[in-house]
Amino acid sequence: MYGDTEGAVSGQSGCIAMVSFGPVAQDLQESLRAGLEPIFRIALCLTGQVLPLAGWNAERQQYLGEALLAELHRVWLPDALRVLALTEADLYADDLNFIFGEAEVGGPAAVVSLRRLRPEFYGHPPHHELFARRALVECIHELGHTFGLRHCPRPGCVMQFSDRIEESDRKGPGFCPVHRAALDAALRRA
Repeated sequence: MYGDTEGAVSGQSGCIAMVSFGPVAQDLQESLRAGLEPIFRIALCLTGQVLPLAGWNAERQQYLGEALLAELHRVWLPDALRVLALTEADLYADDLNFIFGEAEVGGPAAVVSLRRLRPEFYGHPPHHELFARRALVECIHELGHTFGLRHCPRPGCVMQFSDRIEESDRKGPGFCPVHRAALDAALRRA
């Protein structure tokens, strides 16, 4: 697992605003805030804003992740550097059966679906710590994309692509040295 440096990025204003599409548990949002702030060294603002879901595909019984990203632009918060949305809805992308999340590479918006991160989805009993870790990892991954980071081939890097929960579980919440340096450079420019 890769580690992350600590300390605030100087001269930074704004925050990462967290919103949700549909209700999301407050304790999870608090836990994610506590985990994300030291990684990105930016305040995470829990807005409490709950947005209506968009992009329903009745045939697939899922929501199109891209449609949710488009909705985030409609509710943009002026002081936010980035907007991270959480949802309990199942998401997909046009070329994938499902996605854990989606983000605009180098853009301001990211969304993470919690549905397939829950052990219960796979027929296992609830496991709060495992679920919270998975949610943190996927939020870091998608926010990394908003700061211009691409997928990583290095084992354990949070920026590895995951199309199965086992792959998500293998990666850590930390960045490899290459992606940590790229994120630090992007944060200085933010």
